[in-house]
Amino acid sequence: MLGAEELAPIRSLSEVGRISRWRHLDGTLDDAPIGAQVVDVANAYDTMITGDAGVRKDRRAALDELRGVVGTRYRKDVVEALASVVSVKPRVPKRRRREDTRARVRGAA
Repeated sequence: MLGAEELAPIRSLSEVGRISRWRHLDGTLDDAPIGAQVVDVANAYDTMITGDAGVRKDRRAALDELRGVVGTRYRKDVVEALASVVSVKPRVPKRRRREDTRARVRGAA
């Protein structure tokens, strides 16, 4: 994979280089370009749900953990944007068919 230095001279990819540089330097939240925040949050979420860090979490637990560090590690708007894309929809109870209480009449035309 190309590093930030190799991407810098390519005008169309210079922002990608800036994102990469911030992520590898582990810059502060205040300095983070929005793209770096998006990549960082997405990587953290992916690591949690795939179990790459040792313990696999479900989507809800991963989002809860990300929300727990909003303001210190991640921006709230970025975490909530991810949550809107991957969120677990609330379970809707299945509707049961109503029993047909009408008497069935055999042979009626």
